[in-house]
Amino acid sequence: MPKTKGKSSHEHEKQQVRVIMCTRNIGGSKVSHISIKRVHHATHTEAKKLADKVAAKLAKEYELRSHWEDDVLHFDRSGVNGTLSVGPKEFHVEVKLGFLMAAFKGPLQQAMEKNLDSLIPAAQQKVAAAKAPAKKPAKKI
Repeated sequence: MPKTKGKSSHEHEKQQVRVIMCTRNIGGSKVSHISIKRVHHATHTEAKKLADKVAAKLAKEYELRSHWEDDVLHFDRSGVNGTLSVGPKEFHVEVKLGFLMAAFKGPLQQAMEKNLDSLIPAAQQKVAAAKAPAKKPAKKI
C-alpha cells in the first residue's frame, strides 16, 4: 500500500479499519430506529385528526412529506422515513433514520414525543368533558 502523507502504510490501514468498524457499528445497531407508542381515548376520526396535527408540526419543523394509506400515515424526507399508525386505542410511530440523520435521533424523538403528548391530553380532556354528566343545580334549602 502506498504511503499517505506523513503516515506509514500500517497507520493508514489502522485508520481505514477504524472507519469501517465505526460504520458497521452505527449501521448495524438500533441507533437509527425510533419506536413510540401512546394510548389515546379519542374516536377513530379524532385520532386521525390528531395524527394530522402531529404530521403538520413535524412537516413544518423538519420538512417531512406525508400521505395516508388507510389508517397509516407515511412520512419521509431525505434520510428519514416512517409511519404513524392510528389504532382504536393507540398511536404507534415507527421511524428509520439514515446514517447521517442518526445523529439527530434524540431531538427528533423528543419532538415527536412532545407533539404527541401535547395533543393527546388536550383531546382526552375534551372527550372526558363530553362524557361527564351535567352538574345538577344545587337544591335550595
